[in-house]
Amino acid sequence: MSHLIGNDCCKVDVNGRFKMPKKFLEQLDLSTNRSFAIRKKLDDQCLEMFSYNGFQDEMNWILEHIDRNGNDAEEALFDALTDVDVIKLDEGDRLPLPKRFSEELKIENDIVIRGAGNRFEIRIKQDYEQKREQRKKSEKSLKELRAELSKKVIGNQQTSN
Repeated sequence: MSHLIGNDCCKVDVNGRFKMPKKFLEQLDLSTNRSFAIRKKLDDQCLEMFSYNGFQDEMNWILEHIDRNGNDAEEALFDALTDVDVIKLDEGDRLPLPKRFSEELKIENDIVIRGAGNRFEIRIKQDYEQKREQRKKSEKSLKELRAELSKKVIGNQQTSN
């Protein structure tokens, strides 16, 4: 699967649905399955949404890397990573946000959907804009952050060889 690219603002209607932006629909292969898996992101106040097939890949990774044989911490992590709802794209290209997630994150009206590699992030628009402003005011430039990441990757490659 190619990486999902871009972001877009959407309105959540009174029924708790939002219209999936066309630019994202064009990036997905929905010919065989119009379902998505959605969960709360572990370390952030947003939702993660995968194509159904993309979530199957995520589950394979989870099952490969998490020991569920008596390790309480990893069992708790497994539970959190697999606390997922399946939602289906309707004929109007709308997706329903599960009520339990909407209530927990206090999603009411405006959201931002952002391509994030193999998944989408769904954030409250105000929170998304606030985070962007904080990043702009960060002490480190994006160029500096990229240089740090490059050094980290090179260091990891050297230690694994």
